[in-house]
Amino acid sequence: MAITVREDYKGFHKIFQSNKDALEEYIARYERHYLIKLLGCELYDLFIADLDGANPDKPQTQRFIDIFDPFCEDEGVIRGNYVKVRGYGIFPDDDCFSDCPYRYESKGIDDMLKGFIRFHFLRDQGTKVTEVGYSAHNSDTFTGLQDATLTDRLSTVWGESADTFNAISYRICDRLSDYSEYQGDYHIGKITNLGL
Repeated sequence: MAITVREDYKGFHKIFQSNKDALEEYIARYERHYLIKLLGCELYDLFIADLDGANPDKPQTQRFIDIFDPFCEDEGVIRGNYVKVRGYGIFPDDDCFSDCPYRYESKGIDDMLKGFIRFHFLRDQGTKVTEVGYSAHNSDTFTGLQDATLTDRLSTVWGESADTFNAISYRICDRLSDYSEYQGDYHIGKITNLGL
């Protein structure tokens, strides 16, 4: 069961869909992959089963709605270049170098998935961002993923999805009694190159 469909890839996550079958393959592959990374296998199965209600685009149970929908929480304190969050450990943060509050913002699971899928699809298709959209790789005029515009845009898309992944992981860890089946990854890093 897919949370996103081909027609969802518009606006910020726009993909010019000359190869619609390939996009559907990416959706099938990477939605499952990132949801299992986020939730672990058992909680993933329960989450997917919860989508089988009257509205298959959204979970039915409150614990899954709480991580599916967008949210923002002001939590934790950055000490120097690291974040310490309610005893869960210390994690690097390159955006702040003094003591300051720390915010966790999730744009929602569907937005996170669209970002990860868009990243993989565009990276693997060898596309180039132009003023009028994306164009196919041309070895005479384009050096693949060395193109700074494409690299910057894909890094931004990845980074926003990683931020949402981490915010959802934090919320789950903060409420473990509601997510006792949780075995997901707590943190996914941002990228500075496209070797992912």
